[in-house]
Amino acid sequence: TAEETFSSPAFLGEEVTGQVRYYNSFLMKEPYSTWKK
Repeated sequence: TAEETFSSPAFLGEEVTGQVRYYNSFLMKEPYSTWKK
């Protein structure tokens, strides 16, 4: 449930949920391969 805590493994990076640049609708227009590093 949403109230449960979760200890993420060390190999996971930052949470990206809610970041528009990762939405499919955005990735159609700006594919990851075109992003500046």
